[in-house]
Amino acid sequence: MRCVLTSSVPCTPENLLLVDECNADAVTLTWDPSNGGVFYIAMAVHSSGAMFTCQSTDPSCRIQGLHCGETYDTYVIATNLKCNSSKSKHVIYKTAPCPPSSVEAVRDCDFNQAWIKWQALQTGNYTAVITSKNGETLNCSTISNSCSIPNLRCGQNYSVTVQCKDNRCTSVPSTAVQIQSVPCVPTNISVARRCGDGSADVTWAPSAGGKNYTALAVSNRNSVGCTSNGVLCTITNLFCGQMYNVSVVATDNNCTSQCSQTVSLKTAPCTPLGVGGMVNCSSNTAVLSWLTSPNAVQYFGMAVGSDGHQLSCNVTSTSCPLSGLHCGQNYSFSVSASDGSCVSPASTGYRLVAAPCSPLNIITQLFCGNNTLLVGWDSSVAQLSYTTSAKTGQDAAVTCSTQGTTCRLDNLRCGQKYNVTVTASRGDCSSASSSAVTVQTAPCIPQNIFGKLDCSSNSLIASWDLAVGARTYLTSLVGPGMYSGLCSTANMSCTFSGLQCASQYRLSVASSDGICNSSYSSTVLLNSAPCEPQNVVTVLRCGADAATISWDASIGASRYTVLSQNKGQQTSYQTSNTSFDLSQLTPSDVYNISVLADDGTCNSTSRNSAILKTVPVPPSISAVNFDCVSKNAAVSWTLVPNAVGYLINATSSGGHRVSCSSSTNSCVLTGLQCSQIYSVFATALGSQCSSSPGNSMNVTTAPCTPVGVGGVVNCSSNTAVLSWLTSPNAVQYFGMAVGSDGHQLSCNVTSTSCQLSGLHCGQNYSFSVSASDGSCVSPASTGYRLVAAPCSPLNIITQLFCGNNTLLVGWDPSVAQLSYTASARTGQDAAVTCSTQGTSCRLDNLRCGQKYNVTVTSSRGDCSSASSSAVTVQTAPCIPQNIFGKLDCNSNSLIASWDLAVGARTYLTSLVGPGMYSGLCSTANMSCTFSGLQCASQYRLSVASSDGICNSSYSSTVLLNSAPCEPQNVVTVLRCGADAATISWDASIGASRYTVLSQNKGQQTSYQTSNTSFDLSQLTPSDVYNISVLADDGTCNSTSRNSAILKTVPVPPSISAVNFDCVSKSASVSWTLVPNAVGYLINATSSGGHRVSCSSSTNSCVLTGLQCSQIYSVFATALGSQCSRSPGNSMNVTTAPCTPVGVGGVVNCSSNTAVLSWLTSPNAVQYFGMAVGSDGHQLSCNVTSTSCQLSGLHCGQNYSFSVSASDGSCVSPASTGYRLVAAPCSPLNIITQLFCGNNTILVGWDSSVAQLSYTASARTGQDAAVTCSTQGTSCRLDNLRCGQKYNVTVTSSRGDCSSASSSAVTVQTAPCIPQNIFGKLDCSANSLIASWDLAVGARTYLTSLVGPGMYSGLCSTANMSCTFSGLQCASQYRLSVASSDGICNSSYSSTVLLNSAPCEPQNVVTVLRCGADAATISWDASIGASRYTVLSQNKGQQTSYQTSNTSFDLSQLTPSDVYNISVLADDGTCNSTSRNSAILKTVPVPPSITAVNFDCVSKNASVSWTLVNNAVGYLINATSSGGHRVSCSSSTNSCILTGLQCSQIYSVFATALGSQCSSSPGNSMNVTTAPCTPVGVGGVVNCSSNTAVLSWLVSSNAVQYFGMAVGSDGHQLSCNVTSTSCQLSGLHCGQNYSFSVSASDGSCVSPASTGYRLVAGTLFSVQCLTADLFYLGSAPRKSRVFLLTANVE
Repeated sequence: MRCVLTSSVPCTPENLLLVDECNADAVTLTWDPSNGGVFYIAMAVHSSGAMFTCQSTDPSCRIQGLHCGETYDTYVIATNLKCNSSKSKHVIYKTAPCPPSSVEAVRDCDFNQAWIKWQALQTGNYTAVITSKNGETLNCSTISNSCSIPNLRCGQNYSVTVQCKDNRCTSVPSTAVQIQSVPCVPTNISVARRCGDGSADVTWAPSAGGKNYTALAVSNRNSVGCTSNGVLCTITNLFCGQMYNVSVVATDNNCTSQCSQTVSLKTAPCTPLGVGGMVNCSSNTAVLSWLTSPNAVQYFGMAVGSDGHQLSCNVTSTSCPLSGLHCGQNYSFSVSASDGSCVSPASTGYRLVAAPCSPLNIITQLFCGNNTLLVGWDSSVAQLSYTTSAKTGQDAAVTCSTQGTTCRLDNLRCGQKYNVTVTASRGDCSSASSSAVTVQTAPCIPQNIFGKLDCSSNSLIASWDLAVGARTYLTSLVGPGMYSGLCSTANMSCTFSGLQCASQYRLSVASSDGICNSSYSSTVLLNSAPCEPQNVVTVLRCGADAATISWDASIGASRYTVLSQNKGQQTSYQTSNTSFDLSQLTPSDVYNISVLADDGTCNSTSRNSAILKTVPVPPSISAVNFDCVSKNAAVSWTLVPNAVGYLINATSSGGHRVSCSSSTNSCVLTGLQCSQIYSVFATALGSQCSSSPGNSMNVTTAPCTPVGVGGVVNCSSNTAVLSWLTSPNAVQYFGMAVGSDGHQLSCNVTSTSCQLSGLHCGQNYSFSVSASDGSCVSPASTGYRLVAAPCSPLNIITQLFCGNNTLLVGWDPSVAQLSYTASARTGQDAAVTCSTQGTSCRLDNLRCGQKYNVTVTSSRGDCSSASSSAVTVQTAPCIPQNIFGKLDCNSNSLIASWDLAVGARTYLTSLVGPGMYSGLCSTANMSCTFSGLQCASQYRLSVASSDGICNSSYSSTVLLNSAPCEPQNVVTVLRCGADAATISWDASIGASRYTVLSQNKGQQTSYQTSNTSFDLSQLTPSDVYNISVLADDGTCNSTSRNSAILKTVPVPPSISAVNFDCVSKSASVSWTLVPNAVGYLINATSSGGHRVSCSSSTNSCVLTGLQCSQIYSVFATALGSQCSRSPGNSMNVTTAPCTPVGVGGVVNCSSNTAVLSWLTSPNAVQYFGMAVGSDGHQLSCNVTSTSCQLSGLHCGQNYSFSVSASDGSCVSPASTGYRLVAAPCSPLNIITQLFCGNNTILVGWDSSVAQLSYTASARTGQDAAVTCSTQGTSCRLDNLRCGQKYNVTVTSSRGDCSSASSSAVTVQTAPCIPQNIFGKLDCSANSLIASWDLAVGARTYLTSLVGPGMYSGLCSTANMSCTFSGLQCASQYRLSVASSDGICNSSYSSTVLLNSAPCEPQNVVTVLRCGADAATISWDASIGASRYTVLSQNKGQQTSYQTSNTSFDLSQLTPSDVYNISVLADDGTCNSTSRNSAILKTVPVPPSITAVNFDCVSKNASVSWTLVNNAVGYLINATSSGGHRVSCSSSTNSCILTGLQCSQIYSVFATALGSQCSSSPGNSMNVTTAPCTPVGVGGVVNCSSNTAVLSWLVSSNAVQYFGMAVGSDGHQLSCNVTSTSCQLSGLHCGQNYSFSVSASDGSCVSPASTGYRLVAGTLFSVQCLTADLFYLGSAPRKSRVFLLTANVE
């Protein structure tokens, strides 16, 4: 095309070319320049329409962003910015192929090759490349999406990539993936066996790529191994007598290396098998034989008898004789084998028994109860059979057989004489009979037992017939309770007396010959006469003139007779009940009642009587007298018959009621109200019923006590004015004041006020008033309290509290409750005060170092005392001020100082620092020094002052800091490759900056920094620097240096020699040592890229793991403590040739010849072939070709073939053993062992050298043969029929080669298991009879009965039944039977389960339900029981109840009765065989009080009552009319009530206490206590006549008073009056008298009152001549003023 030059359109570009760069995403285009074109646009268009462009002003440009493996249409256009040229010619361009995706590399462990696959994105040729770490590469090519690369080097890690190539370009490599080749073969295998435990230790050298190792030992019997991740493991479970080939393989996660060369291991010989023997009975010699044990060269035979006797032999053959066996002994024969080093365990004992000995020392034991004879004898050494025979007269002999040393002869006749002999046997050998022993059997049981009862005497005559063999008889009579009568006689009758009434007796008789007693005869039951009725009780029916007579039911009685006797007349009544009503009884009369029991044959023999007293007639009151002193009224009345006491009731006009009671004809009414008129009447109390009330009589009481008592005290005169309200009927009043110090004042007026003068200061007074009507004086009113004027405080004391200058002031207490004020004053200061109502107070805020005067005043209301005398007090010194501390940096010490403190004599300085630091300094100066301070620490300084008595508080604390601490943990860290290091340290407390000191070769350089690290540069290699750091706080440096050593990086070492060792396949390397090196690392790299290394702290080490046929370049690196240098010079070493591979071979069975072949080994000039048989046989060949022939193989042996290569200097390790087996041998020495338990025969034979297959066959009769096959030396024949005889043979084979059958061995199988096992249970005796069918092949049977606990019953017999006795109740037993043929026992039969009778219930408990006449019976659940029967027996009657629970409720029980309770267990088949009983006693009936008597001396009351059945004790309660209560208790019929209050009437009643429940209270009875001691005793002395008038208040119930005066000289005066005052004349002058009064109610006298004291008059005399007055008496106590009067004539 021609271009026309115009200014409008540029020419089309020409000669478009593509620059072929095989790029996957771009293309470069070039063309010729176009006329008119300013710039060009190049286009690349994809078939999808996608367009890629580039622009350029030059005639070329590059289009980018293309996709790999795609085809594009390219062209160019030119433009002048206005017009475009037409398109250039089109050129098709294809980008480079895309790299494959999803590349996977999988190794083939078996062929050590890599299988690589990928996703092909387009067609083309693909190449996969694998590269090892040392640069070695392998590849494969394909047009598909996978290929494999063989011949990987073992133990290598490869990187895998894939590229795609079309006919023009190759893609970039794919993303690399990793693959690991198969581990290398372990080398240097060694094996060390252990004799004792069937194990061997295997060791090896590690292999490249191996993570774990497995050692495998292979013999013709088994293969065993062990695994380890190191270079040692122990193989266990090796079979004895074997030749093992041991090899090791290495594994990584998935692949296993080829086997290493094998090492032979011969194990210790096995325990000999087939041990047997035979005893010659005549000579007692045994011949022992056994099978050959592989590897054995010597045998040791041993026989050990059961008596310890030993015989032995030492031979090289397989048999030996042993002479001199002990007779009857059981010998265990064993054999062990030795290979000269190890001895096998001895074989299992083969047992033979010597000829039996004759039985000796025959003994017998007769069981009299059942005429069974147990015969025993000395045991023989061997297991023998024994037969015992007993014969009497013409009877057939009784025999028993056993294999033990005892045997039981059953069913001997009673009363006979037997001759007993024993023989021993074993198989066909039997001993002679022993010498005979004579035995007399037990006498026969007496028959026709008869008992005759004598009713009148309640005795029994027993008789019986003559018994064979009896010399005497023992008669037993068993009755209720513990009654057990025995009578021993040579006659045929016996008498028993003293029988219990209404009881059943069991009569039985046994006979005796002086040694044995027969069993007792059958029991004869007999009943005695009925019992007399008990607990005859009479109960009046009040108001009906009738009574009910009741009694306990009499056991055995069918009816009763009641006898009533009154005034000589007797009346009888009959009834079948246990009660009877008597009517028309006379009041105040007495009846004697008795009851007889009758059973239709006999009456009870005595009478049990009761007294019946009828209700009394009403009593009549005769007098009522009121007593002013006691405020009580005395009442008297007439006595009436049958009254056990009297109740007096009094009712006032206001309705108030009081009462008293007595058993005599008088009592005292207490609690009467003042100023009342009471109506009094009496009631007679019978023992059960009371009379109606009798006549009534009136009485008037004394006036009441005044009320409204009050008063006021005059403080100035200490006088009190007392006032009160008018008391009705009063004509006179008595006032009294008593002080807290005992001071008394009184007044006597007719008005309602009076004045009392002379009160003691500070005393608390009690004021009271009493009123009088002229006859009686009322009790004094309640004390009205007033307090006298206060006294001054005394005994002022002070206590100063130094810490806060607080003063505690104290003083003696005053009598009254006062207020106190304490005051302290110093100089012109205002006084400091405190107030309190106690005896001390605290003065606060006293000034330090001052002297104070302290006083105290007391007050009450407006009354205050004068101040006390002053006490002087010095306060504590003042706290020191201006504390100052000066720190000495060099010595780290402190000087403390302060100002003078007021009042101080000395100072105590405290310095407290970190940890436990606490410094103290005591001084009279004003400074102190502290040394030994801790660095960079804060200290607290304070000072206190002291005056010798008190210390001040410490001053405010001054804070001080010590010098900074030296830096710690100085560390040097090299900066590898930079000849520099970083020095760092811990921050130092108190430091603001640091100084780093660097010392090297005597030169020191210092650097400063505020950081805790510093960089040192330009360090010399292989050099040493000493580094230290100082701390600075701006004032002080730290005082010591903490240094560190810095060693720089070592220089490179130089290798001096590398030597290869053909044996170990390792290379030893040596080099020069360099300074600062802590170790050296040697690296070696082969021409194939394989790398190994070794390290050392010296100048040599050994390189191991080198690959065969390689050249390694070796270089060394020095290791510093922190950094290492680059490697030094290198040196080469060449390794030994590789082991041949591809070893194979073939065996010619007919000639037993093997042909061995292998592949060429590079560099090899000679080969060595070796064959090793499992029996140790070896063959070899030496050739330069790659095959050789080995002749003369041993039959049946397993051979391992291996090849090694030599290059003239080193020999490679042998190849892994290639295995071939020679032709098989025939089996020898067939042995059998029968397993009796499952009739399985284990058949064994000598092993062959080769791995063979064996077949064992057993045949009996016409049955099909039973076979088993194995590749071992034994197999098991299962499912043989029991009780049969089998012939056993064995054949061997391998592939198509089989041996002939071995010679036959005969075996007898174990007997069959017994069938149809049956157990019959005897419920009454709890015994079991077991039986079964005949078992094929059995000679004897062994029966097992297993029960709870340790129960295990065994019975051995030749019969088909056995009996077991003594079974445990409610238990399940397992019955099974096995058979025996003398050698084997069968398995036990299927178990038959049997249950014994249920157990009797335990822990029967009775619990009364109080108040319900019922009880709950409970018991422990009885194992095996489904229900229970409860038996209740009372008065001869028995009632039964059934329940499925373990408790039962009994109701309608009779009080004060006894029930015998027993419980039986039932399982639906059997009842429990005995009864476990409990006694139930019901609640007692209420008791009746019979008498209550008061004792005037002890002030107690004795109470008595009637006893009631079932009571375990009694509780007596007494309640007074005022509500006061007392009680006593007793287990008898009396007790004493104590703590009774005076002048009270108590109502007394009794309660019976049962073992579980108590009765309701019975009847009550009253008792009156003694009068109270008179109170208000006072008096006055008439000085002129020395006469005292004594007075007191009325004491309730008192009818008489006794006054008494006792002088200080012992002089006594008394008076006896019925009023409340009396006169006592004849006092001794000047004596101090104590006056007292006691009251009496006619029966009891109260205690005397507290002594009231008065003083008699004093005598004087006058001597007229001198007119002097002399005092002749003694001054009374507390007397201060005497009035002396002298009359002058």
